[in-house]
This record gives sequence, C-alpha cells and structure tokens, in this order.
Amino acid sequence: MDFSGAATSLGHRHPRVLEWVSRALEEFTGFTGLVADNPYTRRLASMLVSHAPMRSPLVAFASTGSEACDFAIQLARYYTRRTYVLSFIGAYHGLTGTALASSPSHGIRFSPPHTVDAVYSPYPYSLRCPFKTNDCDNAVLDYVRLLIKEAVPRGGLAGIIVEPLQSHGGILVPGAEFFKGLREIVDNEASLLIVDEVYTGAGRTGRLWGIENHDIEPDVVCVGKGIGGGFPLAAVLARKDVGENWPLPSGGSLGTYAGHVISAAAGIGVMEALINDGVVDNARSVGSRLLSGLRDLSDRFEFIAEARGKGVVLGIEVTLEDLKPWSRGASNIINALRELGLLAIKVGIYDNVVKLTPPATLSHDEAEEALSIIEEAARMVGKT
Repeated sequence: MDFSGAATSLGHRHPRVLEWVSRALEEFTGFTGLVADNPYTRRLASMLVSHAPMRSPLVAFASTGSEACDFAIQLARYYTRRTYVLSFIGAYHGLTGTALASSPSHGIRFSPPHTVDAVYSPYPYSLRCPFKTNDCDNAVLDYVRLLIKEAVPRGGLAGIIVEPLQSHGGILVPGAEFFKGLREIVDNEASLLIVDEVYTGAGRTGRLWGIENHDIEPDVVCVGKGIGGGFPLAAVLARKDVGENWPLPSGGSLGTYAGHVISAAAGIGVMEALINDGVVDNARSVGSRLLSGLRDLSDRFEFIAEARGKGVVLGIEVTLEDLKPWSRGASNIINALRELGLLAIKVGIYDNVVKLTPPATLSHDEAEEALSIIEEAARMVGKT
C-alpha cells in the first residue's frame, strides 16, 4: 500500500488519466504549452480557471512544483516592485532559486542560494508552540507582524508564501483564523499572499484546494505533484491584475516542457476525476476514518504523542517521555510498515513524524486494512 505518494493523488494507473494520455499520444508526443497551442493544454487551463480558489485567474504552466513556486515569487516581486518574501520554518517550496531560498526546512535551509531578501517565521505548531502558549496561531501572527516591522524595510514586502497544511514541517494544521490573519497582513502591506498547493491540492485535504478549508482567497496559487497524475506538471494561478503584465514570452521560470501536451492530458484526467467522480468527498470521508483510527492508536501507545492532519494528508508524531522527539522511533515504525507492506516516509522539523499520505481514491476497506497494519507496526516498535 502506497502511503508515501506525493505525485499520485489518484493512485497508480487511474483509468481517467490513462484514457486521456492514450488519446493525446494518438495525436502528439511533443509540443509544449509555452510555444504551441493545443487542445489539451488549453482545456486543462480552462478547467483550472473554472475551479480555482480565486476569481478568474490567469494560468502559467510549469513542469515541477519547484518551478511553480519559483515563478510565483518572481511574479510577486515583479508585480509589487519589491524584493522581500516571508516564509515559514519547516516549509518546503522547492529546490530551485527563490523557491529554495524560501524553504527553511531542516537539511534545506543551509543549501545555497541564500538571499538577504527572505525572512522566516515559525509556523503554528500546537504541540510544540515556540511561544509557549495554547493560542499558537495568534502568537505566530503577532510574530509575523513584528518580523515585517523590524526585519523588512518599510514598504519592502513582496509577499508571503505559505502552505495550507505544512507537510515537511510535520503535518501541521493551523486554524482558519491564522489564514484570515495572514490575509489581513498582506492587505495592510499591499503585498501578495502566495499559497503553495503543490502538496495539498488535487483533493488531498478533502477539498479541491487546501486553502478552501480556511475560507480566504489567495492572490497566487502554486499547483503541482498530484495534479499531473504521475506525469510532470505544475502551474501558477494568479489574480488577473497580478499576472496580466508579466512578460510570459520571456520565459520567466517556465521551461521548455511547461504545459507539455501529454502531461496536460494527464491533468485533464485528474481534474475530471476530482470534479465528477466524488474523489474529493472520498478523501474527506476516508481521511476522517483514518484520523479517528490514528488518534485511537495515540491513546493506546505512549510513544505516539499526537495524530493530526486533514483529509488524506496525515501524520503521527513519535516521542519519548516528556514529548522529547524520537526520530529513531519514527524510523523504526516506517521500517516495520515496509515489512508489513505499507510505504510511508518521515518528516518534521525534528524528523520524528511518520507521514501517511494515501491516494484520495483510497477505499474504506483499504483504510481499515491500513489501520491494522499501522497498529501492528506500532506493536512491533513497542516491543523493541
């Protein structure tokens, strides 16, 4: 069972994806959306516009989520004529250029390029709030305001880039008030709110886009991973007035294969499944059952401090006594899961969270099977 998937929100070999890719291969093997209009890239763009989490955006395609986030940050700087971008500790926005500089994750933040025009804030983390308060969302908002005031030149903030649910940081889920607060901050600064949906989009959180759980409208959205059904595909959706003057023909961070016709065909299959086949509702329903089962395990096994998540983006935090992070314990669980036939990976700023991200198409029977496997893995670790 693949609970490690990032680019497979519909699982492997979904019939709608296979159907659309096969159809496109009868007509094309080449052509990119950047240089040649074709019915597949155009149709996918129309679907993204119709179902975007903001009103009537413009679409620019890319090949990877890294490129999409890189492009989104460039776009914010171009539109605002400013340079500073604020991101959050534990974030992962990609491994290229400004996306890398805005990804202050463990093992990533020490990699070049560093720029003086990126500032970082903690992300809300209720179990380990760095501000030692039960209201971590508002404490982080207060820190963001202070950071902008003290560390960013007046009128210098181009935008804030944020994930609706932080994956690499440890499956951290803020409340809706946090994002409403960010929206107010960027409005007051006349800057942009960039939402990175590369991981949380494509129905994974039980909504088509993760930000829809928070009831605010972003200015720019980065799309990738699951939207391509296993093919390399990404996009940036930008508010019309933000994107309309960007000199797209110059390329920006868009590459040769941006909006490639075969990937676009796969994306059509993904969007059709999400819109027409009840996949998003299924992710919400199955995810609720998984989270309930994982929370039951956290009550029964002392080393599982907390189970959390949204939809089919879930995680369990593994600790020793006094909530001391237990990275080795998380590794032991992952190894036991693999022996039992379930793939998962480890995340978190302390490397102690087992991330469980099944496809949004997971059935309830498969969810019960997975919970049994996870319980057995926990038993195996508890005996060591």
